[in-house]
Amino acid sequence: MDPIFRELPTTMANPLEMLTEFVMNNIGWTFNFFFSQLLWWLYAFPAMNDYGYDDANKDSSTGAIPSGPSGSGVAIVPTMLMVIGLVTWTGKLLTFKPATA
Repeated sequence: MDPIFRELPTTMANPLEMLTEFVMNNIGWTFNFFFSQLLWWLYAFPAMNDYGYDDANKDSSTGAIPSGPSGSGVAIVPTMLMVIGLVTWTGKLLTFKPATA
């Protein structure tokens, strides 16, 4: 028998209980995950949707570059935060071993 399957529990825990236990044990990482998602969807997504990630697209009212390599960072900073938060939180969730199982 493969050693990976020997570690699996014979009965699976209730997924809702497992997720609740994970969130309570990782409250900081869960907050980081949801806050980074919120920042990305509220700020980065609209800026990238309207202007893309290019210096040629300027805000017509102010002449500023809202997004792009010379821009304010409204696209790249929340995107990096979202990716790091997503990868870290998902990795912790996938390797979580509940105490109630």
